Amino acid sequence: MKNIITICTLFMAVNLSAQFYPMEAGGRGGLSSGFTFRAYVNEEISYESLLSFRNYGVQMHLFRQRNYELNMTEKGTWYFTYGFGPHIGFYYSDTYTVLFQEINYGGRVFSPMIGMNGYAGLEFRFFEVPISLGMSFKPYMELSYRQIFGFNIWDFGFTLKYRFKPENTYY
Repeated sequence: MKNIITICTLFMAVNLSAQFYPMEAGGRGGLSSGFTFRAYVNEEISYESLLSFRNYGVQMHLFRQRNYELNMTEKGTWYFTYGFGPHIGFYYSDTYTVLFQEINYGGRVFSPMIGMNGYAGLEFRFFEVPISLGMSFKPYMELSYRQIFGFNIWDFGFTLKYRFKPENTYY
C-alpha cells in the first residue's frame, strides 16, 4: 500500500510541475491601458510587450522581467514581477507643463515620443483555469517633440491575462 501511495504521489508531482504556460495574453486597465503579451524564456525570465493607449495616442512598450514565486495557496500561486524597458509612440495634447506651469497650445498638437519604463507587478495565477489577475506599477519618463521631457510615477493598472501553450510545444 505504501508503494502505491508513493507512486501516485510521484505522478501527481510530475503532473503539477507540467503546468508551465510559456505565454500569456490579455489586457491592462489604468493610465496606460491596452493589450499585453508575455513570453517566458524560463519560469524566472520573461519578455512582455504592451500596446497602450494614452492621451489620444498609441505607445508600444517592451519589458524584460524577472518573476518570483511568493506563495502557493489552494487556488493558485502569487508571483512578484519586476523589470524595465523602452517605449515609443505618439500622443496628441493641447497643453504641457514646465516647472509646474501649464502652457496651452489652443488645440491638440501631434507629438512623437520615446521613453523608458520601470515595471513592478503582483499576480495571482489560478491552478484550475489558465488565467492570472494582477496589479502593476509602471512609472515612466519620456522625451517628446512638444513637451521635451515628461515623467509619471503614478501609472498603476490592473491586468487580466490568459495563459496558454502554443501548438507543438512539449513542456
